[in-house]
Amino acid sequence: MSGTIRIIGVLAGLAGAALLASAASAQSVGRVAALAGQAQAVGPAGTRALACGDTVNAGDRLVLGPDARLGVLSSALYAQLTGSTQATAGLTDAGLPDWSLESGRLRLVDTRDPGEPGRSRLATPHAEARGLASDSEAYVLAEKTGGYSIVCEWGEPLAVARAGESLTADPGECAVAKPGEPLYKANAQQERIPLAGSDACGFGPLDGGDLASRFDDPLAAVAAGPPPGGLLPPAPPAFALQPCDSPGSGCAGPLGSVVIVDGIGVIESPTGTGSIPGVP
Repeated sequence: MSGTIRIIGVLAGLAGAALLASAASAQSVGRVAALAGQAQAVGPAGTRALACGDTVNAGDRLVLGPDARLGVLSSALYAQLTGSTQATAGLTDAGLPDWSLESGRLRLVDTRDPGEPGRSRLATPHAEARGLASDSEAYVLAEKTGGYSIVCEWGEPLAVARAGESLTADPGECAVAKPGEPLYKANAQQERIPLAGSDACGFGPLDGGDLASRFDDPLAAVAAGPPPGGLLPPAPPAFALQPCDSPGSGCAGPLGSVVIVDGIGVIESPTGTGSIPGVP
């Protein structure tokens, strides 16, 4: 009996050592620099609730509650995630953040001086952006015909690609990736995903709200819906849509329809009526 106990103790010790070695070998992507609401990290060692200052490791899948906001600071590279977002953190071969957005919204800001080498990577289920520029956003949205992705850029031209296709979005433009349709560009709405404010943990470039004041227009620093509220139809070909002048009304257009949602004109896809997260 005592021999069995000793064997069990040895096995338990080996398992504990393996867990410690795994934790020690985990590569850090960054630290939690802003937090509001509930956010969890699901990693090889299990699920843990995140708190200010916690380390986010490569391979961690971040899961945010409906009203949560999470900021991850990787040296001078900052990622802002919003409610109901799920994204996996990773590292490129150069040791820079590599994000995979599964659902929701994510904004990436490079706080370094322009021209410094090395950029992050961002993937969605429908497209990939390499060499991320200074201020980028990604959305994974849902339509009745299936999900699709939008990647927007405000700082510099941004290359977006998927199998056999690529395009470059200029500042103020988005690349739209829908299954069964070619990649196309559209204008972004001015409101961006708000950066950390009162939910900042109080270290790095977030101190005193410097990050938001540097990258956001004060008039636009409010919670906003995803880009479809301000997207223009793909061009070419150019076409005109009839205006809608009352909430909830629909007006037929050559490739789709316009409806008014919370005062915003939404151009729906010709493949079917879409749904906008957070809007009933």
